[in-house]
Amino acid sequence: MTFGPFFTTRKVNNLYGFVDTSAGIVWSSVISSWPLTNNLVDLKSGFDLVAGGGAALSTAAASKRYPDDIGSVLFNGAGTLSRVNTPAFMRSSTPPSQACLEFSVRPTAATLCLLFYGQRNFAATQGWAVGMLADGSIFLQGTFSPGTSITSPAGAIAQNVWSDVRVSWGLDSGFIYVNGQRVVTGAMTINDANAAAIQFTVGRRVDGVQNDLPYTGYMSHVRFSNVVGSTGTGYPVPGGPFPTS
Repeated sequence: MTFGPFFTTRKVNNLYGFVDTSAGIVWSSVISSWPLTNNLVDLKSGFDLVAGGGAALSTAAASKRYPDDIGSVLFNGAGTLSRVNTPAFMRSSTPPSQACLEFSVRPTAATLCLLFYGQRNFAATQGWAVGMLADGSIFLQGTFSPGTSITSPAGAIAQNVWSDVRVSWGLDSGFIYVNGQRVVTGAMTINDANAAAIQFTVGRRVDGVQNDLPYTGYMSHVRFSNVVGSTGTGYPVPGGPFPTS
């Protein structure tokens, strides 16, 4: 049964035992939704995000994921200053045991970087991350100690081109999709941080320890949900911004 052009009813995946929303995600399952096209507001909660230093809204032609977008956030890769801080409530409720993180990126430099980073109480052994390697591969890093991770083949994310990414996890499995096609799946353990505060930052590491691994490029249309978005080989990518109802 279809509710709209971009999403359908959820279904239970018998293989993994969690909710599979391959055709889309309903608004009631969304934790946060940040278009990042003309402001820094979470549409789900109404809370503001805060851009720091080398991260700011841009209206350059390259910043527009969709024709009607005003722009997106441009990260200039300036270390500790280039980041977006998320609403405080996300730092105490993420990551859930099953989740789906979706976003659009247009990197302008080929570097090892972190796109999303969560760390519990600044403990180096507890947290999660989504990032890219210099060869264009994208990875999901789970609990840091002992660490588990999945990484796509090289070239999954191209420079100076918009890519739509979906990263999902649940019940010890992880899945990464680029432009609707699954690029990697595998065993995954994500640290459940509900019992302690998570520092959740976009575009770089949180604590400034070691290399901040800043991202250089554009980002928009970020959505974080409490369901596993996909488990199959692919899903239909929306042709526009995520629905908000």
